[in-house]
Amino acid sequence: MESAGKPTAGNAPRRALLIFPMAALLNSFSMTALLLVFGVAGHSEIAANIGLVQGATLALFYAFSANARNLILADGSGSAAARLLRTRLWLLVPLSATAYVLSVGVGDASAALAVVLILRRASEWFGEIGLARHEQKHRFAIPGQTIMAESGAFMLCLLPLVLDWSLALCALPWALAPLLATRQAQLSLSKDGERFSLKTLLPHFGSTAIIGTSVYVFRISIVLLAGKAAAGDLFTAFAIGGLIPTIYGQALAPTLAHRYGSNKLPKWLLLVPTTMLLAGLGLSAVAWMQPAWLNGMGRAPLFWITVGLSIAGGALMSVAAAIRTRLIQQAGGDDVFGPDLLANVLIATCVPFLFYVLGPGALAGLYGLSGCLSLAFLAGVGLRQRSASLTQSRIVPWCIAFLLLVPVFVQIKGGLFRDPAFVFDAGGSILKLPLPLSILALFSGIALLGKYTAARTSMAVLFFTALLFVTTSLTVAQGNPAQQGAKLILLAQFLLPMFGLVLGQMFGACTPATVFERTALWVLLLILPAQLLATWLQGYTLLHPKVFFFSIYQHLQYVPMVIIALLMMTSQSLWGASLKYRVGLAILLPVAMVYVVASLSWGAVLGTAVCLLCFALTHLRRVRIGRRAGVAMGLAAVVAVAYIALSETGVLSRSLSDENGPRDTLQWHNKLAPYLERAETTSPAAGATRMTHWRFYAAGIVETPRAFLLGHATPPDRVLHPSAHNYWLDALYNFGFIAMLPLIVLLLGTLGWLWRQRSAVWDSPVLLGTAMAALYLLLFENMLKVGMRQPYPGIITFFIWGLLISRLKHPVVDPKKPMATQA
Repeated sequence: MESAGKPTAGNAPRRALLIFPMAALLNSFSMTALLLVFGVAGHSEIAANIGLVQGATLALFYAFSANARNLILADGSGSAAARLLRTRLWLLVPLSATAYVLSVGVGDASAALAVVLILRRASEWFGEIGLARHEQKHRFAIPGQTIMAESGAFMLCLLPLVLDWSLALCALPWALAPLLATRQAQLSLSKDGERFSLKTLLPHFGSTAIIGTSVYVFRISIVLLAGKAAAGDLFTAFAIGGLIPTIYGQALAPTLAHRYGSNKLPKWLLLVPTTMLLAGLGLSAVAWMQPAWLNGMGRAPLFWITVGLSIAGGALMSVAAAIRTRLIQQAGGDDVFGPDLLANVLIATCVPFLFYVLGPGALAGLYGLSGCLSLAFLAGVGLRQRSASLTQSRIVPWCIAFLLLVPVFVQIKGGLFRDPAFVFDAGGSILKLPLPLSILALFSGIALLGKYTAARTSMAVLFFTALLFVTTSLTVAQGNPAQQGAKLILLAQFLLPMFGLVLGQMFGACTPATVFERTALWVLLLILPAQLLATWLQGYTLLHPKVFFFSIYQHLQYVPMVIIALLMMTSQSLWGASLKYRVGLAILLPVAMVYVVASLSWGAVLGTAVCLLCFALTHLRRVRIGRRAGVAMGLAAVVAVAYIALSETGVLSRSLSDENGPRDTLQWHNKLAPYLERAETTSPAAGATRMTHWRFYAAGIVETPRAFLLGHATPPDRVLHPSAHNYWLDALYNFGFIAMLPLIVLLLGTLGWLWRQRSAVWDSPVLLGTAMAALYLLLFENMLKVGMRQPYPGIITFFIWGLLISRLKHPVVDPKKPMATQA
């Protein structure tokens, strides 16, 4: 019998680098290999069924795997293996039953094949612990025997390719083979001497849960949108691209890190992803430009394009796997939770967007996109750990805030948005929909800042919201592909802005107290005067969307509310700072008053009134700056009244000719009223219509217990009810109370934090301004509109919410400001 201690033979380390990764690979990769074989052989339906069951088991079994192999190898006491074994025994039956429902009930997979594949995943679950214990003790005999048994059993699974036999029956020995690895592994259910607590597993459960759940959502979305035949081909191509990353990430990386150390890996390993990247891009280029060269391969050119892009994505995945392993074994895995969550939730929600925007062919690049996202987010963590200079620099946060706030939009088809229409209609085409630069700032900002541990609250809310949104959507659609596809599109609209929560909480933890407010001040001083000047030069007094070389999308519907929220933050936070900020605010306040009047938004007018009232209550009581504050407020009021008077008398407007004769722009607003009401403006005339929509949505929410809990399968007829005119009613109607529960809990929690810290909030201009802006957007603006599901206002609203949570939980001190002005 081999010694339990470390081997002394010269070839033992070499044997370890071969046997243990091979055993782990066969244990974890066999199901993917089975999918790959049947997919390449042309059995697309069987490949799709395998992919669905694998996705469901990943969503459950892998979700609770907790990075087991890395944890056991890093734990010398053996308590990690005992804790994992007991946890998996508790979860075995409920997870198996749920996996069957997701595979057969939701995904319509073959029942017999699903049972065998679920049995295989359960066997792998326990075999993984046994193999890790043998590797930890440097025992080679049992892993070697397991390799032989796994290989022979897998060959039996291939018999249906040549014989008319049932795959489920042939695969039964293969399904039980991983249990051989548990022999002589010294696994115990005893708690004696255990030092490894369940609490230490929670970050790892979170990380693997995100990956597993997102894989299922990713695969079920592809099946529902593209059909089983096309999905089988896509899963096969993705499996080919994922071959090397899976071998490295699940088999080699933990062993190499355990043997050499995370920072001393052989340099020759870089040749593998480099070769993969070049080969994958070359194959895609050949399939795209010279498809005739591949005619004899028995597959369509799109399949080979998908394979090439997947291999290129696999190169990025391999590098990401190396970073991920280093983070787990060095830092304990806490920093893996954030990148895994964001990358996997984002790729899962991108599927319907790419399908409907760019067409079914765009699904070919999904694995490559997944590799880009994983590498970007994990590299951000690695960069932050190696050098703090990037996040400590003021340039990076300033750039993030500037791109987040500046209202510049681009179209996928058309470039920079420059349409002069007061109410732009994209005609239902996402290709023409103006997309803000805020999206770029959102994801690049998360990747650059990379402080995921500071945003755990937001990430947990985002993950559970995404999970529940998908679950309720698939449940209420009841297997109808058209309804499920429509719900997935709507889901993507709701989820995209929610990433702003993560960036806001991360931004608040990484930057000084008023970096965002200072950037917002300069953005407002740049945009508002420019838009007003462009409006007047074109002869209007009603705010015009065209600002010289670009246009602002939804400039009368949503942007004024965002402007007022930023005004609340800047006026509260910066008036007591240095002279240059007081001068900037003294200029901004009158300009903002004119802007609000020119927008004719009653919601913005009411917000401005609250802003000025709180500004007066905060700053007029301070002797040193109170007089200046009073002068600034008086000047702003005089300018606003003067602009109203001059506009009403027609002095500032030119005549416009239409079929009814000349009209000035304030009167012309009445002509636009039906379009503006449909586009979510806030005006007294729209009140009656808004109440009608509210009653309809409220009645729909409570019409049945199922509708209340899970929402409706389809949205209302847009001709009769184009919008709920209320974000919360809209979300509850479409997705139900269960899906909205994480956001509702977070909202109530935020209100509770504000109440408990009310004295500190009132005494701190920074906290007060942030709280005012967040509450104004959450509880006023989105009670009248659906701004939180629109990219520009939604991202900023969630960002400010996350920023408020960060400042309530971890106040940040700005060393350049006097203490009297800080929280």
